[in-house]
Amino acid sequence: MSILRPAGDFDRTYQQDMALLRRPWHYALLVLALLAAYTIPQWGSAYVISTANRIAYTIVAVQGLNVLTGYTGQISLGQAGFMLLGGYFSALLVIHAGLSFFIALPVAALATGLAGLLFGLPSLRVKGCA
Repeated sequence: MSILRPAGDFDRTYQQDMALLRRPWHYALLVLALLAAYTIPQWGSAYVISTANRIAYTIVAVQGLNVLTGYTGQISLGQAGFMLLGGYFSALLVIHAGLSFFIALPVAALATGLAGLLFGLPSLRVKGCA
């Protein structure tokens, strides 16, 4: 991991190398961040809540791109489009179908996955798998 640490601070085990929370203050910071995220609707203005939502879904999109390009080494050919499709579909389900957000989100994820499968089927033909 590319974390700036003092010289001579080495990991001695694989578990230390892969640990996300390395110091006790990391746990305290995580608890404070989660507490702030869960209570923001009570104390935040509409601007603060809107900005926090934009930051949150941008983090989700960037982490999806990080997994796709960073860990698997693949190129991104439509990751943003499928992110848009999932958001649009969940908004339609909440507004027009009257579903709860917590029900609409997995349904939208499933529908987006099916759309990705539909667009991905021609790629099976290229490799000779079908």
